[in-house]
Order: sequence, then structure tokens, then C-alpha cells
Amino acid sequence: MKILALDLGKYKTVGCAYESESGAHQFKRGLTTPAGLARMVQEVKPDRVVIEICSIAGWVCDLLWGLGIEVQVANTSDDAWRWRKVKQKDDRRDALKAARLSAVNQIREVYVPANEVRQWRTLITYRQQLVRRRTKIKNHIRDLLLREGQILARGSSCWSQVGLAQLAAQARPSVSVGRQSYGAVNCSWNWSSCEPFSDS
Repeated sequence: MKILALDLGKYKTVGCAYESESGAHQFKRGLTTPAGLARMVQEVKPDRVVIEICSIAGWVCDLLWGLGIEVQVANTSDDAWRWRKVKQKDDRRDALKAARLSAVNQIREVYVPANEVRQWRTLITYRQQLVRRRTKIKNHIRDLLLREGQILARGSSCWSQVGLAQLAAQARPSVSVGRQSYGAVNCSWNWSSCEPFSDS
């Protein structure tokens, strides 16, 4: 079996074309782009391609699946993948090690979902990040006002249109605030332009 192990870099990729029967191998280099990887695959004509799980593993798998090639995505946290007591480590050694592990079926694979599923998961994750950022901002505003002796109403009522209008009424442009007057109530943020963010 001919195995092509790819050590994917941000800009360039090192490939190891490995013959599982003889152990013969040679290295190749290419750009980490769809065109660059497709060119390397067409040159080697492998039966299987091995890559590490990483942020770009999704589109690389899509490319290889489209070419009708078997893909193994390695779990780099697995014990067989860890480098212990190794003084020399580079892209070539990484690719060769991946090819050898694949040849003896010692790679613990990671499941890579289809593109639509990955995009949906990414959207959900991003929304969760926005919700967490919004919560941190709200808590920070409460803390600033508390330092000035003002307590916002509990719950979501203070973030309604009425609550935001009350906050906006306290805002003043920074140019009209002296150094000694800076406080939570003397912020220049225009609260009237901030619309509530629905959880639904």
C-alpha cells in the first residue's frame, strides 16, 4: 500500500510518500492550498492519506474525499503519537512517523463530520461566544455602577428598551467629563444604539 502522510503547515506542507511493504519513502513539499495538495496527491497517487487533526483538517478531508482517496485523521493526543525523549523533531520526521504508524494500523482516528455539519457547529460555537461576551459586558456595567452607588434592577429588565434608555440618559461625552469626574455614570457609550440581544 502506498501511503502519503501530510504534515500540514500554515503555508507549506511536507509530505512523506511511504511504501508499506518495503518501507521505502521519499519526501515532497507543497503549498497548503487546495491546488497545492491536489498536485501532490496526483503526483504520488496514494491509496491512503494521513493527516493530523487540526483547524484545516476539514477542508483537506473534503478535498481528498472528492478525489476518492481514503483519509486517516490522527488523534495527536494518543499515546502512540506523542514524542517522548526525542531530541530531534521536524516536519519530515513527523510525516514519516505518521506514515509508519498508518502502515501498521496504530493510528487512533478522529471523526471528521461533513462540511454542512462543521459549518453548523461553527455557527453555534460563535453564537455561544457572543452570548458569553455579552454577559461579561453586562456584569462589568453592573460592577461599574455599583462602585458609584447605583444598583441596576435584577434580571433582564434593566436591558430592555426602557432600561437601556435610562442608561443612555446617564451617558455624557468624554470631552465634557473632567479627570476627577470619571466614573461609571460618566461614560460616553451611546446606549440608545444598543438593541437587546435575544436568546431565542
